[in-house]
Amino acid sequence: MHEQINQGTFKRFYKTMSAVYALKIRDEQYQKIRSIIEKMEEEKERYKFNIIGLIVVAFHKKIKIKNSFYCAEFVKYLLKEAKVETNLPEPVKPQDFKNLENIQEIYTGKLKEYARINFICIL
Repeated sequence: MHEQINQGTFKRFYKTMSAVYALKIRDEQYQKIRSIIEKMEEEKERYKFNIIGLIVVAFHKKIKIKNSFYCAEFVKYLLKEAKVETNLPEPVKPQDFKNLENIQEIYTGKLKEYARINFICIL
């Protein structure tokens, strides 16, 4: 799924706060993650957003639906498949990632501002 900063969910919730982190991993782990994402993009009609899982995680419960992920669940899945040791809890929440070893915060603030900064840096 591709989200646009000025459309859909993010346009509606334009004050969305975010934190962006970088995690140091080995090249082969990175390549494995890219490979999984590329395969999922090729078969994107098979995958859905796990809205039920997102809701129940607030109650410290986990509901796994086949081929369905909420954001933090997806990142945890990728790291696990790439054999990146994380010791992340079940169910996983976004704030759990900030406690990983070798994690570095690279941005905190409004999501739409990060998109602007990121765009400027790419130019």
